[in-house]
Amino acid sequence: MKLLIIANGQTPDINTVQGLIKSADYIIAADGGMHYCIQNNIIANCLIGDMDSNDTFKKQLPSKTTIIKIDEQESTDMEKALKYAISLKPDCIDIIACFGKRMDHTLGNMLILHNSAADIPIIMHDDFGKMQILNAGNHVLDTSKGKTISLFALTPVENIKLSGFRYPLEKENLGPVFFGVSNVVDHVPAKITFTAGRLLMYEVKNPD
Repeated sequence: MKLLIIANGQTPDINTVQGLIKSADYIIAADGGMHYCIQNNIIANCLIGDMDSNDTFKKQLPSKTTIIKIDEQESTDMEKALKYAISLKPDCIDIIACFGKRMDHTLGNMLILHNSAADIPIIMHDDFGKMQILNAGNHVLDTSKGKTISLFALTPVENIKLSGFRYPLEKENLGPVFFGVSNVVDHVPAKITFTAGRLLMYEVKNPD
C-alpha cells in the first residue's frame, strides 16, 4: 500500500500533486491540509490532528473521510499524521505541503523526518525535488545519470562511501553536522554505503 500525507504548507506544482494522488492507495490530511483537499476536490480517507484549523469547514468534509481528533499538544499535526500512517504499515509514505510558509514548520518537519524510526521509505516532496531518510546500510539509488543529489548529516555518520558520484567518498566519517550540496550522479548505479548514523538525502527533479 502506498500512502500520501497532505500537510498545511506550500503545495508542489499540480503535476507532482496529481501524480502522487493517482498513485496513492490511502490519503491522510494533516489538520489544515484538509483546506487544500476541499479546494481541489481531493477526498482524503482520513483527517487527523487537533482540529484547530478545521472549524470553518466541518460541514464540507466528505462523508467518506474518517476524522481522528487528537487533543494533546505535545506533538504537531504532522507527527500525529505520520505516526498514524506508519501504524497502517504501508510500503511507502509520500508527504506534500510539508515545506514552505513558516520556516519553523519547515525545519520542524525536516527534524520529524530525520527522527522517524520507520524502516519504510518516507519521502517529502516540494517543487524542486524530494527528501528522504537513509539509514545505515547499502543503498543503490533508483536515479539517472546527471541527477543532482545533496546529503545532510545531523548526527555522526561512519564509514560512508559514495560511488558513481562526481565527488566520491571512500569510507569517511562525517559529522556531527555535515552537508554536501549538489553532488552529481556521473555513473549508474550510484551507491551510498555507511555503517552507522542517518542521512537526509535530497534529490533534485529533472527540469520540465
